[in-house]
Amino acid sequence: MNRDWALLERLSKLDDDALVGVDEVAALTGLARTTIQQRRVKNFPAPLPELRRLRWHLGKIRAWGRRPSCRCSIKVSLHRAAAPPSRTVNLTGAKPR
Repeated sequence: MNRDWALLERLSKLDDDALVGVDEVAALTGLARTTIQQRRVKNFPAPLPELRRLRWHLGKIRAWGRRPSCRCSIKVSLHRAAAPPSRTVNLTGAKPR
């Protein structure tokens, strides 16, 4: 799976209240755009209903990825194991120690 590390790095700097679209969710989770658009993932956060385009709060996507039952690649990203050695990306939104 190819990762857009520049996009993931930008997402890591955003607050949980930031709105993200399908492309950002796909990059973060490793899920296909079509899978996200058709809402085929069990217990995946619902997009915001009042908007014309699909948008999610980044914090809800992060929280979904932290759940023990989550089986997508966001777990790998959240734990920084997928990042190349030269690029460490914090996707959890937690402040560095």
